[in-house]
Amino acid sequence: MSGSDYTRIRLGDGEVGIVGLAAAFDEAKETLADKADQEVGRALLERVKAQNYIPVSAQDRYSEALVREFRKFLGHSCEDGQDYRELSIKVLGPGCSQCDQLVARVIEFMAELELPASVEHITDLLEIASYGFVKPPALVINGRVFPAGSMPTKKRIIAMLAEAGVYVNAHLEAPKQKNV
Repeated sequence: MSGSDYTRIRLGDGEVGIVGLAAAFDEAKETLADKADQEVGRALLERVKAQNYIPVSAQDRYSEALVREFRKFLGHSCEDGQDYRELSIKVLGPGCSQCDQLVARVIEFMAELELPASVEHITDLLEIASYGFVKPPALVINGRVFPAGSMPTKKRIIAMLAEAGVYVNAHLEAPKQKNV
């Protein structure tokens, strides 16, 4: 089992870890991209079951979650116009008290702003290094790295969200569009 191909996905109200998901998606993108969700779910479920224990009673939920994650991987949107991609925030830091405080602050701000987001604290130094040279703590918002180096204020976190293209809330200004 390779730790580098371990992905956490949302399953109902919680999260589960899946080994080999990135490889399964890479293999499936050519053959399953244009298939119906039910077929995609069955095929992905069979692929990941080879390396993961998936209880029979939960296979339908796993199948739905795998389809959702596969569609996100492909950049597709839902039929109702909702975007599959959700706000992803990672706090990069070795696990010091300042990093833990930043995780708590980000979670508090997301709740206050009513923004659904997955918030993850990355403490593995090799994984942190994969984002380039950053002085911890740093934030990664939807894949974009924002060096902090210290505890950012609420205003700075909101600015980071806006810079990452996230519309923060109706009572706050939407990010300004750049003229192309």
